[in-house]
Amino acid sequence: PSGGHRLVDLALRISSRIHLRRQPPDEARLDESMVLIDSGGYLHQRRAADPVAMADAYAPPRVQTLEGRFRTFWTHAMPDPELRRLKI
Repeated sequence: PSGGHRLVDLALRISSRIHLRRQPPDEARLDESMVLIDSGGYLHQRRAADPVAMADAYAPPRVQTLEGRFRTFWTHAMPDPELRRLKI
């Protein structure tokens, strides 16, 4: 185990299904969490340190907005070699 975040441990176990990236140090920091559901639902936490989050089981326009925001950050993020499992 990585000794860090449980998501990293999961990604190392099933690396063909989960891709992790790290934000470049010179980019704006993404300090929010979101879960987007294909059917149009979402869970959005605007600030990671804030326990308050918004959720809606069916809000396709909001999901589309959040997905655009996520894709922007994902496009600028880089694969992190420290999070790769060596298959020796």
